[in-house]
Amino acid sequence: MLHQQHSRLVTKAAAQWKGHTPTELIAQLRACASSARRAPGAAPVDPLVDIIVHGQDIARPLERNWQTPTERVAAALDHVVASRFYGARKRLRGARLTATDTDWTYGDGPEEIHGSVTDLLLVATGRQAA
Repeated sequence: MLHQQHSRLVTKAAAQWKGHTPTELIAQLRACASSARRAPGAAPVDPLVDIIVHGQDIARPLERNWQTPTERVAAALDHVVASRFYGARKRLRGARLTATDTDWTYGDGPEEIHGSVTDLLLVATGRQAA
């Protein structure tokens, strides 16, 4: 339900921004960068999750190395595995995730998944890791 609501909001926003120049879009993003407003039902850490995950969605296909401090990624990952919105608990059922670059683990299942905390965040949000 929350995911569908979020998708509708994103679709509506995209339609409003259609036809704007990159300069106009950048100006709009800068104008609202310090806003504390969030989508309905979003937790305060959800924008952090969005920045990290979507940043990787962009950087990895372009073969760019985009790093976020490990402690911030771990906080985002803690939120993702606890939130019903992302579906991580269902997706990760039967697995034990262990970060290789910080002291972070989740789950107790027989399937072992090891990787950087960023890779684990991507897996938890339904993406492929490196």
